[in-house]
Amino acid sequence: MVVRYTGWMTYKGGWFDIPSENQRVKETGIMIFSFECSKVKEMWCENSDAGIL
Repeated sequence: MVVRYTGWMTYKGGWFDIPSENQRVKETGIMIFSFECSKVKEMWCENSDAGIL
């Protein structure tokens, strides 16, 4: 199963040494799930957290 998502967040600091600016940041990502016997066996995730930079 593949899930593609888009969302918004407000960055308030705490990531590396990037100062808090209460900036609105768009995040996109994709999650890929592998199933075995109706249970999640593996999950991979990629997101755009680097957009804060």
